[in-house]
Amino acid sequence: MMWLFNVSPSTRRIRLIPLIPLLLILLLTTVSLAQPQNTLLNAAYRGDFDQIRKALELDPAVELDPQLINVLADLKTFEQHQKSFIAKRKITTQDALNKMNASLAIGRVEDALIHAIEAQSQADNPKDFLQTPQVLQLITDAETQAGKTELQGNWLNALSLYRKLEMLFEPTPRYQTHIDRINQRVRVISTYAPHKITQLYKLRAQTTGNTEPPPVALEDETWEKRLTDVTLPILTSALHNAAMQHYSGIGYRELMIAAVDSLKATLLTPGLEESFPSLANQNTKNSYIDYLNIVSNNLRQRRDRMTNTDVATTLQRLFNQNAKTLDLPKKVLIYELTQGAMSELDPFSAVIWPYEVDQFNRSTSGMFYGVGVQIALTNHQLTVVTPLPDSPAHEAGIKPGDIIMQVDGKPTTHWTLDWAVKEITGPVGTHIVMGIQRKDEKDLIKFNLKRSKIQIHSIRGWERASNSATGWDYYIDPANKVGYIRVSQFIPRTPSDFDAAINQMESEHGINALILDLRFNPGGLMRRSVELANRFISNGTILSTVDSKDRTTSLFPAKAHLAHYPRIPLVVLINQGSASAAEIVSGALQDHQSGILVGSRSFGKGSVQDVYPMFSNRAKMKITTLHYKLPLGRIIHREPGATQWGVDPDVPIKMTDQEVADAIEYRREVDVLRDNHDGPKAQKLVSEGLDLQLEAALLLAKVQMLVQGKNNLAQRRNPFNTP
Repeated sequence: MMWLFNVSPSTRRIRLIPLIPLLLILLLTTVSLAQPQNTLLNAAYRGDFDQIRKALELDPAVELDPQLINVLADLKTFEQHQKSFIAKRKITTQDALNKMNASLAIGRVEDALIHAIEAQSQADNPKDFLQTPQVLQLITDAETQAGKTELQGNWLNALSLYRKLEMLFEPTPRYQTHIDRINQRVRVISTYAPHKITQLYKLRAQTTGNTEPPPVALEDETWEKRLTDVTLPILTSALHNAAMQHYSGIGYRELMIAAVDSLKATLLTPGLEESFPSLANQNTKNSYIDYLNIVSNNLRQRRDRMTNTDVATTLQRLFNQNAKTLDLPKKVLIYELTQGAMSELDPFSAVIWPYEVDQFNRSTSGMFYGVGVQIALTNHQLTVVTPLPDSPAHEAGIKPGDIIMQVDGKPTTHWTLDWAVKEITGPVGTHIVMGIQRKDEKDLIKFNLKRSKIQIHSIRGWERASNSATGWDYYIDPANKVGYIRVSQFIPRTPSDFDAAINQMESEHGINALILDLRFNPGGLMRRSVELANRFISNGTILSTVDSKDRTTSLFPAKAHLAHYPRIPLVVLINQGSASAAEIVSGALQDHQSGILVGSRSFGKGSVQDVYPMFSNRAKMKITTLHYKLPLGRIIHREPGATQWGVDPDVPIKMTDQEVADAIEYRREVDVLRDNHDGPKAQKLVSEGLDLQLEAALLLAKVQMLVQGKNNLAQRRNPFNTP
């Protein structure tokens, strides 16, 4: 910002004012522009809010400039909010420690773990926290109880204990082996023995004090439906793709060992007898298990390289032996062998089965066919969070909080979210009748809705607005023309929808600064993230990909004609939920010094997945083929046991898990589409300090505006030596 006085002809009337004081004012203003500029900018890049405040308080121009007065007031409010958070954290930490000790004293180990995690999240030194006598005792008791409950078959409780223990020791994967083993059992039981998983959920509900377990779609999500169109070509294609394309260079032998061992673990899982009676015959089961052990040992001992023919022969022998013993459905063996082989790869590689393809396509294409309701399970009831704008549900009058009791006459009492999505979505033009229970209404309200194409919008603004083309108001600070855009994921329309948001602000009042919120953005399409970063980067490299030998396989340079936006002050929000494509954007902007990153360290997913069609495109395989590098050569992928990963913010602003949860819950309420626009106001997130990271981002945007106006970060060192 340039601090100048505009003198119009009418100001000649002030000629009776002594000239020297006026010149002195002008001189002081000029000095105040030059003197604090570097101080303010450098303090902003470091997030040194104390230094910013001191610089402004010493600036004689503050009393003459309303904008400076406003920023200084906001800064003092932010510092008050910080102090308030710190004071609350101290109280909360002590309260959590007291509850931890009280729970431990009466043997409620899991409750004690929950309180320990809460206290640790606010501790100055989390590692020292783990060495306190009370926590060491808690860890011992929790490990003992987890092992005991697993032996008793209470897998959900054991899994919950191990997961909470793992959270205490992050980033060290101390309990991952236990978690993987129990996860395998829970997955198998959930797929093939829903009555057994219901029993486990009831046991879990008793432990947690819940009156009811979560719903399980016993009659709808049967294993036969889940395994529809599961065929041998899917398994052989998956093995081939993994062996030929996966980043690790894994071979057929390792994949087959994992597949056979996983099948053995499946057959040894208690409770499958209700779906497969032959497993109740111990002699027959042992016979097949013994055969699997022989196959697994032979695979481990061989040193030659397995071929496609070797794999086909081994699989056929497994099928033949099954036919002689257990005689399980062949599709079950195919499915379990495939799942086992894929478990040997990284967590982001997987087979998308025919049953799952529609949902996968929705998530990547950015559109689906349905009625346009965002739903959630609230108290185990299928509840409308919000109708989507201009959707059949919105036009018909479905409201937030409506409970979907029936779909086409079928009760939804035991539906899971996945099953509800499958039932509510469907071919365009088809009809669906939803029975809605609404507060203060005695009878169900029936809505006959016609399915249509529903466009997923990944670009969201500050709050809902009925008078804009997109339905969003993008100004977080209208007076200073500071924009705010959230990107929830990267889908095909993301760059163009982002452009539309910017254009809307330009056409309304203009834009002086922008906050780009990438928190809890799980990623999406890599090329779309590169395009979005390119909006702010005019030259140099945005991204490169490398193979397992660190050889560059592709390069994504910035294209000058795609750098649409002037270099306005830009602040980017990231946190531990910002992953993959979100890390590409934030990391590229950081390396090019095109914006200030605020928040906490990102997730650390620096791998690239390619999707391969299988079985005439009725199934797909998502497989990690490359890692990506940010412009300055960083690989940010989080490897097991690593201490460094992800993108670190320039300005770290700590928020505890509970503080984040409270901000998210309030944000969700703000986003609800209401006809009367009478809901919670987004401004409360900043004015009442509900979101410290966002409040800090707004302050840094304003500080940049004060110094530079539209020459964003012009004073910063440029690693690419570009203009």
